[in-house]
Amino acid sequence: MGLWLLVAIVGTSALIAGTWPVVGGWAEFTCGACAFVGLVAQQEKRRVWPWLSVIIALSVASRTMVGPASFLPFSGAFALALFWLNRHDARLARLRAGAWLAWLGATSYSLYLIHVPVLSPLRNVLGRLIPIQSPLFLFAIALCIAAGRLFFRRIETPSESWRKSLDRSGSPGPAVP
Repeated sequence: MGLWLLVAIVGTSALIAGTWPVVGGWAEFTCGACAFVGLVAQQEKRRVWPWLSVIIALSVASRTMVGPASFLPFSGAFALALFWLNRHDARLARLRAGAWLAWLGATSYSLYLIHVPVLSPLRNVLGRLIPIQSPLFLFAIALCIAAGRLFFRRIETPSESWRKSLDRSGSPGPAVP
């Protein structure tokens, strides 16, 4: 855990994040991971503030070390908003827009999962073929969204069903450290 946080803190440095963008992205990923672990801690009636404090600290550190161009404060604010909105999840799902938000959430998570191995190369290829000012660029965006949705339907949904069937059958799942 210490190494994880150390890499996240190092990722707030402009010099390091500029040289190794993955390290800068790690700090953003850490905000989401801390929101998730905070939700688990809340469900288990454990302290939540350490996880939320990490999100705030990373966001503040990035403002002083990287400057206003950093996306880390946005990532931190978004992670905190998701943490807060989770308690309103059932009410939000009952809203008319709930189905649309559920679709958007599932698709955006799938886009996140495939953004490095699939979408980044696709964006690079399409970016060379289609100028961003072209109306065809919207086609490229639609293609990326379709790839995320396809991944959700063909990979994530069957994998999750399989995982849940293991839970019901009493089979031991993977060991959680």
